[in-house]
Amino acid sequence: MALTRQETRVTAILVATVALIFWLAILVRDAYPGPNVPVLWINIAGALPAAMATAWWARDWRKPLANPLIHALRSLLPGAMVGFLVVNLTLDTLVRFTASQRHTGWASYEVTQGWKNCHFGVVFEDPVLRVPLRVCGSRWNLPDTPNAGVLRITEVGGPYGVVLQQVTTGSESLR
Repeated sequence: MALTRQETRVTAILVATVALIFWLAILVRDAYPGPNVPVLWINIAGALPAAMATAWWARDWRKPLANPLIHALRSLLPGAMVGFLVVNLTLDTLVRFTASQRHTGWASYEVTQGWKNCHFGVVFEDPVLRVPLRVCGSRWNLPDTPNAGVLRITEVGGPYGVVLQQVTTGSESLR
């Protein structure tokens, strides 16, 4: 069964979007935007045009429903979610591409409860951003005991945030 021209375009756009999201997700690892960047508002500003474009693009794909509000939401939500995700990843990529000043500092940390794919978290106040950052302790090979201590943090900073390069405990970095 051959694909129609419209189905081919849709497939190509979906594959390109997934490839873009995957590529951006690799680039943004360990990048943290600064507190002066209005991340939520920029993400929403990116989600709205994507939602509108999806609603317009998919206007002929669905049969009219009894409730037009459900039809509109089913058209808007996928575009809004993809737009939000792409803009969020792009902002984190901007942090990585503009970070150029290397910093090394010390910060006290506390071990916190983990989350999916992370056994325990570590919270510390970033020396450059001066805001609390929460990272996965097992990702950086940090010990889960003791519950507090000192970290040596090496990072690259820029106007939009920082990219963590190395996070070690104080005892490891003294060796």
